[in-house]
Amino acid sequence: TLTGERPETDRKNLFYLIKWFLEAFNGDKTTGLIVKTSRGRNTAIDKKWTKSLLKNLLKELNHTGTPSVYLLHGDMSREDMNGLYRDESVKAFVSLTRGEGFGLPHLEAAVSGLPVIATNWSAHTEFLNLGKWISIDYELSDIDPERVDNQIFMAGSKWANPLEEDFKSKVLKFRKSFNTPSSCAKKLSETLKEEYSWNNIRNQYEEAIGEFFR
Repeated sequence: TLTGERPETDRKNLFYLIKWFLEAFNGDKTTGLIVKTSRGRNTAIDKKWTKSLLKNLLKELNHTGTPSVYLLHGDMSREDMNGLYRDESVKAFVSLTRGEGFGLPHLEAAVSGLPVIATNWSAHTEFLNLGKWISIDYELSDIDPERVDNQIFMAGSKWANPLEEDFKSKVLKFRKSFNTPSSCAKKLSETLKEEYSWNNIRNQYEEAIGEFFR
């Protein structure tokens, strides 16, 4: 994968996201995929290595050039990320994650009014379920033994494996008509802006722990 892991051990599940996306939109010159990732280091060497991994992955998947695949590597400012989410050519945020501690990119995309297509499991569902989004069905399975570190990944833990057929079906349906999902995304955005605003979070903290500082 783009992190150097086997597909079965990659929590972000990038291999299958790219593979299934390319298969769903094979030959479609009007659709593209932006892969925003790094291997954890914001360096020129890491960028070169990540580009090489992506190139080899696309070759392994017999990618013919369509749909287009673009790589964004390394850190981006909050302003640049917001600009990316709001760019008129970007129609959705897609994630086939097997599990999230919170899901900050999911929240950022949703707050920006971008439709979210993601695995219907883990922390990000808590805030996405405040409105409508495109959820991908899954099956729970034991995490790969290689990921067990008894710190974050405990033996016997499970994570979600998104279902290929459901993903392909829903992204193709979205591609044909994204007006309704876009309208729902705007409503969710307004809800999240209120729910996760600075004032609201501050008030929740004050209510929960304020008495200990009086």
